[in-house]
Amino acid sequence: MELLLRENREWKTSFSLSELSPDPVKRLLKRAKLSLSSLTVHITGSTGKGTLLFFLEYILVKNGISVGSFLSPHIHKVEERFRLFGNPIPEDKLHQGIQSLSPFTKGEESYFEFLVCLAFWLFSRSPLEVTLWEVGVGGKRDATNVIPSHIVCFTKIEEEHLSLFGTMENLIQEKLGIIKETTQMVFSLPQSKEVEQRIQAFCHNRRVPFLVVREKLPLPHFWQPFSESISLAWAVAKKVGEILKKPVQFPSLHSFSLPARLEPSLHYPLVYDTGHTLLSAKHTLSGMRHRYGAPFGILCGFFQDKKWREILAYFSSEKPCFLALSPLPHPRSVPSKELEKEAKKQGYLFFSSPFSALDWHVKHHSFPMLVFGSHHLVQKAKQWEERKQND
Repeated sequence: MELLLRENREWKTSFSLSELSPDPVKRLLKRAKLSLSSLTVHITGSTGKGTLLFFLEYILVKNGISVGSFLSPHIHKVEERFRLFGNPIPEDKLHQGIQSLSPFTKGEESYFEFLVCLAFWLFSRSPLEVTLWEVGVGGKRDATNVIPSHIVCFTKIEEEHLSLFGTMENLIQEKLGIIKETTQMVFSLPQSKEVEQRIQAFCHNRRVPFLVVREKLPLPHFWQPFSESISLAWAVAKKVGEILKKPVQFPSLHSFSLPARLEPSLHYPLVYDTGHTLLSAKHTLSGMRHRYGAPFGILCGFFQDKKWREILAYFSSEKPCFLALSPLPHPRSVPSKELEKEAKKQGYLFFSSPFSALDWHVKHHSFPMLVFGSHHLVQKAKQWEERKQND
């Protein structure tokens, strides 16, 4: 399916701030005559967007509410980005959508922008009451910012993508840009004083109700690391139920699983987590101790625009059995030589590829190794696991 999306296409690949805009999506949607009638929930933030989406989707589906979800990026297959009624889109349905939407493209769309339009095509053909949308980058200029954003959610906001947006001030303004005249309610996790005041003032000026979800639900020990996200999801779910005039109840989490968030391998001593910020590193390490105890090791791989040295310094201060680095097979990866130099300087382990690090760990250790820092690193680790199982 990925090949079908990419073959015979010259997708726009520029990511400069001046070229980020939802306008190509608006034009493609207009040509294809696509629109949504569902209630829309728009999620932005620096970390935990996908986690919030999965919890919110689960609560709504368990309450009999028909839900479509768009998130990014994917781990195995592009179909993972599109979900209906709590499950990924079947490959044949996605294939149909690609074939139907492709004639309306004009060559101005990026890969991600086309996927947003594809989500519209898929969702418009299903009887959905609610659609959940995870922002790709920022907010105001993001390709997803073509929806009414009836409910807006802010997960934790911290310094990220400053090479793109320049300053924290610009970043906050960018994220506030998904709040519209059609927005009925804004929810947020507790933020820094500066960020919270900015959101509060923005909502006040537009007369949009704003709620910071501070109270955490009492949860089983296993789910404690995600208490903030679950509590926010529950607050949003109750608002969705109120708007739809459908009462909602908090469901048992017994059957819930969270992909690539403290996700244990079924076959090897590995734990997968796609966190990539200092805050998510702290939450993940707390979760590792809650769920798996000690000892454990850590394998990291990062994109250049992340605060990777700060994350490594934090991990190192927490005294794991080992801290290992590997470059990612991606042009945005921290260069191999730079990682190797940092490893030598700080006393970390260095591996030339994720595969070699994984081979080394399972050969020499039985305790878990956290695989952390990027979707691409988790993707490679899962590919390694699949190959090992097929050998």
